[in-house]
Amino acid sequence: MDDKSLNLYFREIVYQDSSAKKKSVCGVFSHEALNAEDARLGNLYLVGKISNFPAKKHKNYDFLLNILASVIKREFYSNHKRSTLEALESALQSANMYLADFVKRGHDEWIGNMSFTCFAFRKNDIHIARTGDMLIYLFRGNTMTDVTRKFNGQEEKPDPSKTFSNIASGDLEENDKIIVSTANTLDVISRQKIRELISYPGSEQIYSYLKENLDKKSNKEKIDAFAALILEAKSRPIDLGKKKEVKETKEEPVEGFDFEEIVNSKMEVGVNKIKEKVSSSIKDSAFFKYLLDYRVGRYMIGLFIFSLLVLSPYIVQKMGYEQKINKIENLFKRTREAIAKSETSLVYQNQNRASMILQNANDLMANASSLLNKLPEAVRKEPLVDFELIKEQFDVQKNSINNIVNITQAEEIADL
Repeated sequence: MDDKSLNLYFREIVYQDSSAKKKSVCGVFSHEALNAEDARLGNLYLVGKISNFPAKKHKNYDFLLNILASVIKREFYSNHKRSTLEALESALQSANMYLADFVKRGHDEWIGNMSFTCFAFRKNDIHIARTGDMLIYLFRGNTMTDVTRKFNGQEEKPDPSKTFSNIASGDLEENDKIIVSTANTLDVISRQKIRELISYPGSEQIYSYLKENLDKKSNKEKIDAFAALILEAKSRPIDLGKKKEVKETKEEPVEGFDFEEIVNSKMEVGVNKIKEKVSSSIKDSAFFKYLLDYRVGRYMIGLFIFSLLVLSPYIVQKMGYEQKINKIENLFKRTREAIAKSETSLVYQNQNRASMILQNANDLMANASSLLNKLPEAVRKEPLVDFELIKEQFDVQKNSINNIVNITQAEEIADL
């Protein structure tokens, strides 16, 4: 299997009982590489649940689950020179540091009540980290392997700075299936039923069964929050048939740049096809008969095609600039939204959250700056003005979080 590169196809399920939402939260976070740089590190899949916390702290732990996923993702993709395993190790260290800091701020109810799985995948390689009682099953052929046994040595209530301490690694093969889910999965479906449904070619059967049974009233009474990720490994379809036909196609070489010869020889087939496709009313007109049947018409068609060839690099370049500008404007929009959310968090005296959201805004600005630097000076002139305005808003919010006041007038200094 080493010569084949696999893709992971996933289905996710998140169920939250509204009556139990104040004491438990769960989520699934799937991050698939969208560009060549991220593809060097692969995909990242996260499943988590926090339960048994005070109802008054529901917002804190809903926030913790989401920000933990954000911290892991950001660090995982922050350095594309690392291997996938190194990137995951660094991401888990960042997660441990954040959790330790969260405890220092007086939020320790999650200890012993959080289940979280990080799953990194690239080509055939998988790396899994886990804390809590999350279930992980690997299915290969008729074999069902409980991956959680790899983590049995972990403490039930670990040191927050060592929440994620072990990583299990392995290889996937064609048609392998993996289920990552919260421990209450076995309240919805038995192991025997899992074996039965997972034996089908796809994952639709087990996905549908879980969805349907979660909606049953009998299960709603005992399921507070449920999250599951179903992954299936498939190789990329490769079709080389058409490529071989193209390679075997032969064309007569053109010596020199004889414009008349090019028009007469290479345009002949195109002109004949145009004649066949044009309706009888147009073909009978004097103008089109002259255009298609006489040499001047051939020159006009050739000149038109030649103009396209000359202008096409410019058109493609301009389209590329427009695409980058659209991406930059989208990053600007997301940055403004992040700054606004940070301001709201600070109003509610949640300085830690305000700081984390502002860090996200800083990352977005860095991406926008990188794209701006790839544009010529004349093209980036207008978006650069918007960038400077956003940077001013960012600096003001940063100073607010750090309790820094900028004094610019001499009178204010004298008053102090």
